[in-house]
Amino acid sequence: MQNFVLTSAETNRFETDRLKSIKEQKEVIKVKFFKWGCLTKDLLKKSDFNQSTLAKKCKVGQQSVSGWTTNRRRPGAYSRNILLLLADHYQLDIDHYELDETTKPDIESWPKEILEFCLTLDKQTPKKKREILEMGHLIMEE
Repeated sequence: MQNFVLTSAETNRFETDRLKSIKEQKEVIKVKFFKWGCLTKDLLKKSDFNQSTLAKKCKVGQQSVSGWTTNRRRPGAYSRNILLLLADHYQLDIDHYELDETTKPDIESWPKEILEFCLTLDKQTPKKKREILEMGHLIMEE
């Protein structure tokens, strides 16, 4: 049986892919710790848009914007970009909408397995997320 050996180029590519994956996971987590609801409300006030107008600009339904303002939903990637562009246009300070250091988790210190779990969880349907989180609560109670 022949030993399986990676070349240095393959090792470097593997490590680069792994680091890129971890970076993507951290970005997903950072999005969750951004005050999208506050930003949306402030944009609605500052721009004089109603929810329907903002929804059209973000290419979503009015119900989505309503969900953002009440923190029941988070905007998708396209909508986040539009919200950030509008915030810049209306001179809203983006730093104001990030959680402060006392409430924001130190993502850099999280184990790789936790980051991978967060990314996996983020891709689940809302129903599946609830089921997984309920199982986690049951495990923690034992």
